[in-house]
Amino acid sequence: MAFAAQQDQEEEEAPIAGGSVTVPEENEAAESELARLDRIAAGEATLDAVPGEIRDIELENEDGFVVYEVEVAGENGGRLYEVIVDAGNGEVVGLEAEEEGPEGAD
Repeated sequence: MAFAAQQDQEEEEAPIAGGSVTVPEENEAAESELARLDRIAAGEATLDAVPGEIRDIELENEDGFVVYEVEVAGENGGRLYEVIVDAGNGEVVGLEAEEEGPEGAD
């Protein structure tokens, strides 16, 4: 599945394309219990979509879906990407390119 990288949207997040695991409204803290995919598999799915170096992986509730939000420094000169991976089936459901700035200089 191809995703167009969305540029120049530092303040506004694009909605994700959905997911296979939903978080019940009354139990929003249960992301880790609902995730069927571990961090390693989420990282592998990310690197298949965007080759580079993973900087951070977080399990999140995104628009009611359990997903991994993965930050990757791409091979193309260090450009940062935020990749959203479905925590149920490993599918990449979102991809956004970000400019590396002062925040990226760890």
